[in-house]
Amino acid sequence: MKEKIGVLIVDDHAMVRIGLIEAVTAVSDMQVTGEAANGLAAIKLYRKERADVILMDYQMPELDGVETTIQLRESFPDAKVILLSIREGEEDIWRATQAGVKGYLPKSSSMRQVLTAIRQVHAGQNSFPPEIENKIMQRSNRSDMTERELDVLHLLVAGKCNKEISTALNLSDGSVRLYVSRVLLRLDVKDRTQAAVKAIQSGLVHLGQ
Repeated sequence: MKEKIGVLIVDDHAMVRIGLIEAVTAVSDMQVTGEAANGLAAIKLYRKERADVILMDYQMPELDGVETTIQLRESFPDAKVILLSIREGEEDIWRATQAGVKGYLPKSSSMRQVLTAIRQVHAGQNSFPPEIENKIMQRSNRSDMTERELDVLHLLVAGKCNKEISTALNLSDGSVRLYVSRVLLRLDVKDRTQAAVKAIQSGLVHLGQ
């Protein structure tokens, strides 16, 4: 008899976990090996019982899905993670792929799509919908921003002027102008407003963080 695919479900919302558990349990080739409400609990569970596939939320307390994936794969390089997320910005997706996830699905995906992704990842394939693949390709053509450029970008999004950025980061006025120009060039935008909009849309900056 063919062994069932063991799935570890990780989400901080109980109702989401219940829905996913019901969907996985309802099919004959899968079984739920455990559930967790945050990344730290997921890592502990995985250490005890190595699920074939981890189906995990991106945004969670303690550790988010990307950080959890990084820590898991440091100890278990073969761990297979699929992230479910409301975040569909290029940077969010890119961070996930760099962490080593094998699949990335919008939370708007149907249960059929989720189950198909579990089967694909278990079989050794990646599972990224076409719109996610396109964003990965687009982002792969750009280099990462430096830490200082990101600092400047965060302050731009916060509406800070050059003088305020200069004070906050202890930079000269000339250095601030140079960094702002670099940020606009990297984002391929013409002004600070466009930079702020694109930074939020892409996931480079998350409001409230």
